[in-house]
Amino acid sequence: MKPTNYHLFDFMDFDLDLSRDESLWKACKPTAVYEKDGDVCVDVPFQKQMLSNDMAADTAVARETYTLILRQYSNKVLRLFCGFGEHELTDRSEMLQFSNRVQKLPLQVEAGEGEWVIRSSDGVCRARINVKEPVLDPWSDLLRPAGDTRPHGLS
Repeated sequence: MKPTNYHLFDFMDFDLDLSRDESLWKACKPTAVYEKDGDVCVDVPFQKQMLSNDMAADTAVARETYTLILRQYSNKVLRLFCGFGEHELTDRSEMLQFSNRVQKLPLQVEAGEGEWVIRSSDGVCRARINVKEPVLDPWSDLLRPAGDTRPHGLS
C-alpha cells in the first residue's frame, strides 16, 4: 500500500477511487444528557458526509441520533458504548466476561453552563463533556468553515 497521507484512505481504508458504496458519518454537538437506570446517556446526532476527497456534510441525508452510554463499574472502570442501528446496548456480550467482583455503580450528571459533569455516587468526577461553542482562530481564509460537525470535548 502506498500511503496517501490522507486519513480517509490511509487510516479508514476507504477505496482510493471512491467507487464502493461506503459512508463516513461525523458526530455533531451532543443535544441532550440524562440519567437512566444508573447510567448517563448522551444523545449525539451524526451527519453523513459526501463521498469525496473533501469531506463535507451531505445535507440531502437527514441526521441520525444515537445514544452514547457512560456506565460505571467497581474498580474505577468507566465504560463508554454506543449502538448504531439495531444493536442492543447491554452488558451481555460474547466479548465481555465480567468477574463476579465487578458490579455496576450508579452515575449522576450535573448539567451546567456549557459543561456536563458525570460523577459517581461518592462524588468523584468520572467525565466532563464540554458543550461550549469552540473559539475558532482560523489561520487562513482559504479553508471553508468547519460547519456544525466540528468535534466537541469529552475528558
